[in-house]
Amino acid sequence: MLFNTALIKNERGFSLVIVMGVLTAFIILAAGLTLTSTTDVRIAGNQRRSTQALATAEAGINEVIQRMMLASTDSLAIADTMMPLRIGWKVEVLLNSSVPGPSGDTSYTSSVQVSSVPTADWLDYSTSSPGPEALSIKHKTNLAGDKIYFYDTNSRVQFLDDPTYNGPFYPVEVIEATGRDGKAKRHIIAEICRAPILPLVTSSFTSNIKLKLQGTVNFCGHNHVANTPGGTEPPACSLWHMTRADTLPHPMPCPVEDPKCTAVRCIPGILTTGDSIKIEGAAVTYGNPDSSSDSSNPFYEIWEVLGYETEADMDDAINWKSSTSPVDGFTKVEGDLHLTGNTEGKGVLWVRGDLLISGNYRFRGIIYVNNDFHLTGNSWILGSIIVKGEFVTELTPLAGTADVLYSSRAIQDMILESLGGYTILTWREKY
Repeated sequence: MLFNTALIKNERGFSLVIVMGVLTAFIILAAGLTLTSTTDVRIAGNQRRSTQALATAEAGINEVIQRMMLASTDSLAIADTMMPLRIGWKVEVLLNSSVPGPSGDTSYTSSVQVSSVPTADWLDYSTSSPGPEALSIKHKTNLAGDKIYFYDTNSRVQFLDDPTYNGPFYPVEVIEATGRDGKAKRHIIAEICRAPILPLVTSSFTSNIKLKLQGTVNFCGHNHVANTPGGTEPPACSLWHMTRADTLPHPMPCPVEDPKCTAVRCIPGILTTGDSIKIEGAAVTYGNPDSSSDSSNPFYEIWEVLGYETEADMDDAINWKSSTSPVDGFTKVEGDLHLTGNTEGKGVLWVRGDLLISGNYRFRGIIYVNNDFHLTGNSWILGSIIVKGEFVTELTPLAGTADVLYSSRAIQDMILESLGGYTILTWREKY
């Protein structure tokens, strides 16, 4: 049989065209897949960097919050310690060991990374010099710039008030951080507020047993501002009372509870749970009301005062110190304690035995005594003293005076220095 070789040649040529076409299609498809794969890698890389930039910005927010929780005496602390507050207060945290001096109400500080992390490992959440992308914190103000926002933790709303506000609530702070990773950049604005701790304090001086007062002993259960000067005595302490809604002075004396005083957390000057109050000498008490010895008055264990259900819950949450030289933070003494000399303390002092104060002792916070309490010195307390007692509570200063002034803010501030506590109210990203 004879074959048509021309036809065969033509068919071979046609097959070659088909093969070449298929190969070309594969090449184009492979190139497309390569391009798609490369694009996907780029997208994934961009997403990774964007996510890392966001995490970096959050790290900056966290640095500021941690430094806001430090005691005001700490060199790393960030806080507006002025009273009244400064409308234009602002702090910029820079990635630089050398920062400019203050400019008006704006001050500058180095990031904690500068002294604790190698430069190559710094998280890029601020700038080395002042500017709009520097990590910063400031008070939240109204557009007019004459009032500051505060946060009412009871109703969970923000409200405007003057910088002179001396009530129980804290200002709203605005933190801005810009995180970077390569070319990726994320800008976060967070509003935070200190979460107040409201201990179950029932008077400036509470005794679960009979109370004997001799000499010059002064009490005031009206709520005082946290920066009440040491040594301030009643009735001159009225200059440092928290402002009532009607702006009228707190009544001194106040034989019955005044609702306007209650609204700003004023409490009795002295209180017992039904036991007698024996006053001799020049002892004076003011409060809302001045005193109360009703048998229905409650008495709380220290863990209840601090907001815990059991002693075990309290001890799990609090790292108690034992040193009383000086008392600073949460301090627990297992036996008796004698405080003498010209010393100062702050925080929460829990004495499981007897407490004797015979020196010129000044304290801000809560003193809680399991057994008996005796005071013979010239002492000044801003906060509250609570005595469970066994036999009798005696305050008999032999010389000078002893003053106990209630201050919810002083108590809160001293507790928060040790326990911290900030609430993030809002969090948003600026594009």
